[in-house]
Amino acid sequence: MEEYGRSLYEVADYRDRVVTIDDDDNDEFDLQSDDLVKLEDEFFIEPSTGAQLSRNGAIGLLYQYCASLPGDAYSNHIPDFKVTQSGIGYICNVTLPLNAPISLIRGEIQPSKKKAKQDAAFRACIDLRKKEAINERFFPYKIRMAQDERDPEVEGLMENNKKFSREYPFHNPMFWDTESTIPSELYVTVLWLDTPDLMYHERRHRPLCLLTRRPLPPIPPLYIHGRGEWANTVSREMSLTVMVTEDRLQTLSMFTIRLLSIAANKQFECDPASFPYWIAPVRVEFMDLIANDPSCLHGPPDKLISWDEVFLGAKERWQEPKIQDLATSSARQECLVYTKGEEGRRYYLREVRKDLCPLSTPPPGSRESDNGKFSRIIDWYLSYRPKLNVNLDQPIWEVTLITRLFNYVRKESIEEPQIIDGCTLSL
Repeated sequence: MEEYGRSLYEVADYRDRVVTIDDDDNDEFDLQSDDLVKLEDEFFIEPSTGAQLSRNGAIGLLYQYCASLPGDAYSNHIPDFKVTQSGIGYICNVTLPLNAPISLIRGEIQPSKKKAKQDAAFRACIDLRKKEAINERFFPYKIRMAQDERDPEVEGLMENNKKFSREYPFHNPMFWDTESTIPSELYVTVLWLDTPDLMYHERRHRPLCLLTRRPLPPIPPLYIHGRGEWANTVSREMSLTVMVTEDRLQTLSMFTIRLLSIAANKQFECDPASFPYWIAPVRVEFMDLIANDPSCLHGPPDKLISWDEVFLGAKERWQEPKIQDLATSSARQECLVYTKGEEGRRYYLREVRKDLCPLSTPPPGSRESDNGKFSRIIDWYLSYRPKLNVNLDQPIWEVTLITRLFNYVRKESIEEPQIIDGCTLSL
């Protein structure tokens, strides 16, 4: 059907494809007039057939050409567009797959990101036509393999995939290359923040146990920073290993998946036999002993790991709130509030306000007050959820919104936001 469709384009007035660029090196591809560059609908005309390519069609043609390139299971042949701001406009660079006759095309400054992307694709299609990578009717048909000196290993395992489009390649250390088997023994490394009272951003952080199939090599302190505060994460290996059954490993795997899914806000799936590592929390009563009493790292890991919380977290991702479980400040700091009615937003619990209820007046400066617009807390919720049904005698939770995930290791990647101290109430 594709070949038949192409045969229909033999008419002389074929005009559904177009490209444009002013290139002084090859008169055959010059524009018809200088004014054509300024037109919103710009065309490149193939003299031999009268076929045209427009800026709007250039991106689609470029994707079609890349998809026609030969590849294997590790290839992802698509054009890679990168748009950057330049002065009052935008410039787009498009990188083509390794086996394309051209490597990189740079567009000109355009007033919008969309036009910058179209301009780069437009210029790439013209170069491909000049190299006869696409035919006179703007279809890919003959691919001339050019000598490309780029190292595929440096470019990444799969081309033009955002996962591998980095300043330098990220390679998985050989330490994590293991066979897919169910282990019966795991090595435990404890990680914690080297700060007074384990505080970071006004919250205590629970030490974690990292369980691996092989003992981890010595790791120097990991410097983390963000939002104007820094700390070191230190690690120590426990002298004894922990024995795990298949059922316990399954529970530990489910807990790890749920913990990572909540942190990254995305779902993960992995067979327990393929796990490179597992995560478990340290028991609350050992939090203060980890940094001050090294002897606790020489005992059995089973006494240090909070298996009750591991089983509870693996059984249910979210638990219904119980006020009696939040009586102490430390318990509230361990709590993460998840609201289904607000696009799955997550909050840190600051306080249980028993002095407030849904019928109370919102505190000044709170979200529910909305600069005095609402006289009752419940009114703010009813303004966007008219059918909300809550217990009017319940206490109010004072919470702080958890912002998007930050990379606390790479300093240059962290945006330091201007945070206004405030609070949010939650029903």
